[in-house]
Amino acid sequence: MTRVSGVSADVLAHIQTFWEKKQFLDFTVQIDDVTVGCHRIVLAACSGIFRDFFSLGREGASANTATVRGISSGTFYLLMTCVYTGEAVLTRENLVHVWTAAHLLQVQAVLDLCELFAVSILHVKNFEEIAQTARRLNSRKVLEETEKFTLMNFDLVCRTRTFLELSDEEVKRVVGSQALVVSSEDVVFESVLNWAEFVPDKTEPGDKFEICFTTTPENGPHLADVETNDNGTKKNKSSCNCEDNVELVHARHDWCYHGNHSKTRSPLQNRATILHELLQDVRTFLVDQPLLQTSLTRRMVRDNTDAVELVSTTVRNKQVTYRHGQWSSSGIHRQGSQLANFGVFTRSDGKISALSAVGERWFYISLGHELQHSVQLCVFDSQLLAVGLQSHAQEKCKLFAFDEYRWTFIAELPCRDPILVSHGNHIYITDVKAGEIYYLNPSIDTAVLFFVSIPANFDVKYVMSYERKLLFFGSVSKDLTIVRELDVESRTWTSTSNLTGPASNMTSLKDDSATYILQPDGAMRTVTTTSAGHVTFTLVARLWEHELNIRGAITCQGKLILYFQKETSNDVRHGAKKEIPGIFRQIRYWSTTYNGSQFLPVVLPKRFLLPLGS
Repeated sequence: MTRVSGVSADVLAHIQTFWEKKQFLDFTVQIDDVTVGCHRIVLAACSGIFRDFFSLGREGASANTATVRGISSGTFYLLMTCVYTGEAVLTRENLVHVWTAAHLLQVQAVLDLCELFAVSILHVKNFEEIAQTARRLNSRKVLEETEKFTLMNFDLVCRTRTFLELSDEEVKRVVGSQALVVSSEDVVFESVLNWAEFVPDKTEPGDKFEICFTTTPENGPHLADVETNDNGTKKNKSSCNCEDNVELVHARHDWCYHGNHSKTRSPLQNRATILHELLQDVRTFLVDQPLLQTSLTRRMVRDNTDAVELVSTTVRNKQVTYRHGQWSSSGIHRQGSQLANFGVFTRSDGKISALSAVGERWFYISLGHELQHSVQLCVFDSQLLAVGLQSHAQEKCKLFAFDEYRWTFIAELPCRDPILVSHGNHIYITDVKAGEIYYLNPSIDTAVLFFVSIPANFDVKYVMSYERKLLFFGSVSKDLTIVRELDVESRTWTSTSNLTGPASNMTSLKDDSATYILQPDGAMRTVTTTSAGHVTFTLVARLWEHELNIRGAITCQGKLILYFQKETSNDVRHGAKKEIPGIFRQIRYWSTTYNGSQFLPVVLPKRFLLPLGS
């Protein structure tokens, strides 16, 4: 059917004129002591409440007056002005009143305008009013926007009653979001505890809303007065027998929000039971240790066994894990943080490549002129260290720490090609050629001290830290790896279970539940301790079938990221596992043609890194 341009607009313009000149009015709305004349057809077109009542038949057709309570006359007039004229009547001052009236009377067109306007003016100063109104009126569109606002302005929102009144599902979404912008994870941790301790009202009464339709026949007035009881049920104050009218309006009241409608809040006991679940979404590994310890004295934590275990475990493991550079799932920095989790390795072109663990984007740091050859990396107390030679002629390498865009010299090491590993309060330096191990504490002293000799005829290829020991892996042949334990407290060596497969080019990694080794033939094994105190290895999976030069691995939120030396004859992408059910939900493979250092986990300030290619 062909549409004729301008006809609808002309009709609407005439309707506007009729209202402004009070012509052909056939219905009145009584609010306070003010009477507003309207047209039934316009009220039916814009309002679900009026449309349903006018559809009742004889009773709906005969009514000519409605008395409304709970909406001011000024607000109703603004509502009708917008409906009849299309004028923009909304301001910051009248938004909540017009929005509420449009909701109660089911004027969808104005309701949509109010929601759009509320989103457009959302600000720190009016956040609570808009968020509370959106919740009261069940406005999903605006609630979605207030949640986004909360994510971007958490430091301010977490102090409001609006945050304390969020449901457990809403708090979990906010706290668990990687996009949450917050000055410190301490703020998130404290906010979750405050939310759990807050005692909300079980119900929140709304404003009284009442609409009464009046029929004035020739023999006198006829009134059907429908309102809401204190208990939330509907009652009819009229003595008329318009049961059909009452039932339909009742049904519509049940569908729509009314002032006396009560919102149930989550009781205190429910909040207590989900505290542990919420704390799992907090990056507790990034929370200040004194705050974690203090939280154990708060009743809500103290009375929750699972919460006590989570906090206590974090306190115990925090310092040790930081020494190694490893992080748990609760140690992943959020998107808005000034810090980020990276996997780093050196390249032969004088750069350190850094892969962001969350977004998997590449960055780099320049090694500068301090280190030019045989550069290896190490992480100690969350600080990135590099050791290498300034020239091929040097016989001893030098140790540097990365600090504020530059490399600071720490110490000269007594060997040329060391294997470095962080353990406890020290860095241990293995000089394979001389058969000796040294140690130093770079945070206190620059003195490199002799620690212990390596057992004779033990060709060390890899060293890792595990609990109170250092594990040394040496090659006997391509098919056999010898493993020795070094107890750092007693400085004694112990032989342990040997492994099939080569020791060269192997690596180790950790997640929340276990420590693993990964051999170049694809064998991944867990590292555990027997009841006799010896280390043992258990095969978990074989990730690929041919031998590869592994450079390292990091874990991030259930994801395993592997890095290896690319070889044209062996491409790991063909036939390799993409997951290990129950352990790693995803396995990502990255390769390099550069001959560089091990791929290590570390936390770095974002401002220090440049996008690769810049």
